[in-house]
Parts: sequence; C-alpha cells; structure tokens
Amino acid sequence: MAFDVKSVKKQTGAVLVLSQVLRPLGFVAVVLGIVGIMIGLYLGFYGLNNNLEMFNFEHVLTGTSLLFWGLILLAAASLLKASRSVAVNCARIAEK
Repeated sequence: MAFDVKSVKKQTGAVLVLSQVLRPLGFVAVVLGIVGIMIGLYLGFYGLNNNLEMFNFEHVLTGTSLLFWGLILLAAASLLKASRSVAVNCARIAEK
C-alpha cells in the first residue's frame, strides 16, 4: 500500500466531499436556529395571545437546539477537513 501524497489525496477524497456538504448544512441550521430563537422571543414578549406562554418557550428551545446542532455540523466539517490535511501532510513528510 503506497502512502504518497497523490494516493492519500485520492483515498481521502470522500472525506473532503463530506466536509464540503456538512459545512453549508451547518450554516443553514445555525441561521434557522437564530431565526427560531428570535421568533420565539418576539412572540414571547409581543405576542397577541399571552395564554400560550409555553408555546413561545418551545420556539426558543427549538431554535436553540437547531443552533446547537448546526454548530455540531460545522465542527464535524472542520474536523474532517483538518484530519484530511493531517493525513496529506503526514504523507508529504513521509516522502522526504
């Protein structure tokens, strides 16, 4: 099994594609989470129907969880990209 730079890049190509897919999904989840939090807070303070206080709190919790999962997706994408870079750099050092 050869561990030159070209073969390592070829073998870890799927990792790069997965990180490129996860990054926009994470950004979208973060933006939707922020919007959900804002809507929940707006409805909580300025809502017309104050009888449904728990419903507004659920908006805030849903937005917060979506924001949290978006951050996890972004961290996973960064981790995958960094691990691929480490593998390629190790192969580059091993060639010398």
